[in-house]
Amino acid sequence: MGSCCFTPTKRHFLWWYWLLLASIVGIPMLLAVLYVARDPPADDEEKKERGKQAACIFWTGTFLVAIAAFVIVHAVLQSYYGDEQGQLTWSSPGYGYSVGYWTLALQFFAATVAANGANQWTRKRKWYVRLPLLVFCVAIYLFCLMFLNLAFRRPAINVMQFLVCMLPAHYWGDFKDSPDRAGAWKALVAFLVAASLFFLASCFGEDFAQWVCGPAGGKG
Repeated sequence: MGSCCFTPTKRHFLWWYWLLLASIVGIPMLLAVLYVARDPPADDEEKKERGKQAACIFWTGTFLVAIAAFVIVHAVLQSYYGDEQGQLTWSSPGYGYSVGYWTLALQFFAATVAANGANQWTRKRKWYVRLPLLVFCVAIYLFCLMFLNLAFRRPAINVMQFLVCMLPAHYWGDFKDSPDRAGAWKALVAFLVAASLFFLASCFGEDFAQWVCGPAGGKG
């Protein structure tokens, strides 16, 4: 799949990849939901402050859960696939799974951050202004992925990942503006749905693109 770095192949897409992606956003979002749900804000000023605190819980939690998940996955794979010294080698299957998860998690994190930034920048503008700004955001997002060697051989797959993450970004933006219990649960469901769609787009996007456009030129 990848043109300039390791990207997950079909062999690396295991069911627990989805579980890890869902955990990265699901656990921090659940904490943010519970934080808001336990004591609903009374006035607009308190809502604004509560939204900032919930956002801090979510983004900090996402970063910490992602690191914890990677450490756990690496330790388990090292234990299962490691050589006699307990260390993974470049050619061992476990190394491929570990790097594959790390790459997919980075793509998910980058798409989530980029989609939230794009939504925040465009959501209150007219549609004829919003569309070109969204295209500009996608272009910047793809450029950054290519610079970081995280892009697929077919950039359309990364675009699909970005668009999938616009779903939770929309509900997260609504939740930050009005952090009530209903909005919190909607945001949580949207993030879990996005994790599933992100996994499907990453896993089957290459096959779909090949079916529509034919084989990609060059070697991955």
